[in-house]
Amino acid sequence: MKILTEIAVAFSSRTVPANVVPSTHAATFEYDEASYFIGRNWQSITYEEWHIHSDSIYAFTPLAFCYFLPSILSAVVKENNSDLLVVAALINMLDRSPDVDLWDDFFTDRWTLLTVAECRVVQLWILWLAEQQEYDDDTLTRAYETLEMLVLRCSDDRSCD
Repeated sequence: MKILTEIAVAFSSRTVPANVVPSTHAATFEYDEASYFIGRNWQSITYEEWHIHSDSIYAFTPLAFCYFLPSILSAVVKENNSDLLVVAALINMLDRSPDVDLWDDFFTDRWTLLTVAECRVVQLWILWLAEQQEYDDDTLTRAYETLEMLVLRCSDDRSCD
């Protein structure tokens, strides 16, 4: 599928992060979930692994979040199934207020690290999700628009791409 190639190309410059979880992170369920991915290549992670370790995205360092994001996007497209808790979590993260001042640190620490090309491919993925008709159109529209705001922000400060 073309979208899989576009995801791979957009995230091709990402390297395996030195830290998957913060070194100061308390030992929690989410920490254990995220630790599973230490040393893993994002292309090798399966849909089933995201199903089992869905809470990991809450414990990833910002760079690990960006590194593993294309794995989630690709896994659901390959399986043609967006029925993963981790997908709902991503959509909920992106379902933001258009007022950037209301964005929390967890969100901005991660999503603002994406390049313009990465944001664009996540937007394509959201359009793919819309075709699956498993998510509310208003929610997906807000998620898409949040990514557009991130693109504009990157274009304004030129540090993103």
